[in-house]
Amino acid sequence: MTKIPCENCGKETIEIKEIPPSKTYRRGFTGRKGYVFHEGRVVYLTKVCPNCGYKVGEKKIDHKKVIERMKRQGLPTVIEM
Repeated sequence: MTKIPCENCGKETIEIKEIPPSKTYRRGFTGRKGYVFHEGRVVYLTKVCPNCGYKVGEKKIDHKKVIERMKRQGLPTVIEM
């Protein structure tokens, strides 16, 4: 198990388990044998940060920041028809 920093608060509270890529030697339905390759992956053991309550992979969009960014770029914030 490895601990990584939380995307929201930055403290190392999220526990993960890294599964490396591997290969196995199997017999197929035709009777031939060959290697089957498996990709590596990351399994999150801690789904919710115990420090700040952030759910792993959840995207939080702040509407006020989006509107401010659009105003600075000169884009209209209201579309009139």
